[in-house]
Amino acid sequence: MEERKRRRELGLPELYLYGKDTTAVTYNDFVNKELILFSNMDNERSIPSVVDGFKPGQRKVLYTCLKRNDKREVKVAQLVGSVAEQSAYHHGEQALAGTIVGLAQDFVGSNNINVLLPVGQFGTRLQGGKDAASPRYIFTMLSSVTKHLFSNLDSPLLHYLFDDNLKIEPEYYVPIIPMVLVNGAEGIGTGWSTKVPNYNPRDLVKNIYRMLDGNEPQPMNPWYKNFRGQIDRLDEQHFMVSGEIAILEDNKIEITELPIRTWTQVYKENVLEPMLHGTDKVPAFITDYKEYHTDTTVRFVVTMTPDKLQQARNQGLHKVFKLQTSISLSSMVLFDHLGCLRKYDNPEQILKEFYEVRSALYDRRKEYMVGALEAESLKLKNQARFIVEKIENKFTIENRRKAEMIKILVDRGYDSDPLKSWKEAQKEHIVEAEEKTEESDGEKEATSSGPDYDYLLGMTLWSLTRERKDELLKKRDEKIKELNDLKSKSPSDLWRNDLKEFVEELDKFEKEQKEDDVGTSKLKKKTTGKKKLTDEDKPSPFGERVNPQIDEDFKKKWEKKPTVPGEAKKGRKKKLADIKEEDGDDIKEVSLSDRVASSAKKTKKEPRKTT
Repeated sequence: MEERKRRRELGLPELYLYGKDTTAVTYNDFVNKELILFSNMDNERSIPSVVDGFKPGQRKVLYTCLKRNDKREVKVAQLVGSVAEQSAYHHGEQALAGTIVGLAQDFVGSNNINVLLPVGQFGTRLQGGKDAASPRYIFTMLSSVTKHLFSNLDSPLLHYLFDDNLKIEPEYYVPIIPMVLVNGAEGIGTGWSTKVPNYNPRDLVKNIYRMLDGNEPQPMNPWYKNFRGQIDRLDEQHFMVSGEIAILEDNKIEITELPIRTWTQVYKENVLEPMLHGTDKVPAFITDYKEYHTDTTVRFVVTMTPDKLQQARNQGLHKVFKLQTSISLSSMVLFDHLGCLRKYDNPEQILKEFYEVRSALYDRRKEYMVGALEAESLKLKNQARFIVEKIENKFTIENRRKAEMIKILVDRGYDSDPLKSWKEAQKEHIVEAEEKTEESDGEKEATSSGPDYDYLLGMTLWSLTRERKDELLKKRDEKIKELNDLKSKSPSDLWRNDLKEFVEELDKFEKEQKEDDVGTSKLKKKTTGKKKLTDEDKPSPFGERVNPQIDEDFKKKWEKKPTVPGEAKKGRKKKLADIKEEDGDDIKEVSLSDRVASSAKKTKKEPRKTT
């Protein structure tokens, strides 16, 4: 891993084992240069980037949607084919459809900001998204918030990849806030796994404002959209998640929220059913329960004897009804901006690394935009001057050869096409909006050799009218004003403006979502068959809310026990995160033959003595 990181920093290509003259390879080279490629690829598909929070499949979906820029919903099954075609997706269609569905889900415990709009049945908290409809029946498109997160002004500055001479998605996108903290991440690779909880996007925006002012970010707690439970900090890396429970009568309670990622149907089958019917080891604890759910809310009304209720209160209702889980920050492993795996201890570390990458891109964006506006304004200046001087008959170009006309323009101090010259200078950063047919070598030489005045000589006769002249002069003045305004702003001002527009759009989007939930939305969406919230589904106003208590057994599980150096429990395997923490990124190259020899020495048995 250290070697890969070093090569990435120096811009060197990946090491490959086989060449034209390769006739034999060592076990060491095969394992550490060939077999390791599978592990790296597996990790890249399973663990997201710290910059945009996407795995490659998710990034391909976003790239295709941004490129298509659909104004109306598109069927998920059709989008699957489009992604496979335009971004060179090499895996199964079902996996890609699942990726698209996952990007559009918005129920509790899924995404805090869904990149795609869910138009149809994309799954609910009843079964954790597994109840999504078939891709041929559901529709989606880019969310309006997504376009504020991933600005098209950044597109020319991204590093795009190529697959078989086809330009595909960039190495990573750079949103204006760290999406890996907004929507979290979870995945299991080879030798590495990751789990990042969700955080409040508004908390992230506030922390970015603090960092722009030169201050340190404040600690953040996990946050899940529309979650009505409670999240309490146990220590620096552990949190307790509690559902909601209330006492209605001396023999009746209601459960109105479950812990994060505890799905309604699973909870019913694994907790309430055994408590109702009992098991071989545990007798029945409750006498009945009723369900009043929607696809977005939970409400169980549980009946039991007064003695059992008192017993549950003594033990702790949250503990008895298994309404407490934990969130750990000990497995936050992500690919950094250099493409190397790194373990993060807290969300603030992730935010700081993202901040550095995003700040550098804003510097480049301002430089790029200033160059583009200067070229555009200079082009408009030349066009306006050309029209004015032509109207005043300061030169004549009629009935002349093209070479003579170009010489006249050069002598009068007109610039060769400024916009074209600037684009050629920035060719490595320019992203063509549409694919253009390749010119022949001769045509390229003809167009690139000598000054280019087609932007003047190619103007129509209509451009010489007073209306067109006034319009062109107005455009020139507007472009110059826009350029001066941009020069007066710092890169941090551009970031602040983007954050402000994003928060405004997010507020508008969430307001429309709430109106849609209560049936008053003006959004033109296809019906999704969602059950509307009724009074029966809402928590009872007469219930006595039970405050969650941190159980001692629950707390002891996270307390660090002092260990004696060199002493370990027998038969207990080290956790994967602990192993990676000890070894870091240093992977020692040991040949397979050396490992076999070492293993043989350890397992070598002494010959049995005969008497």
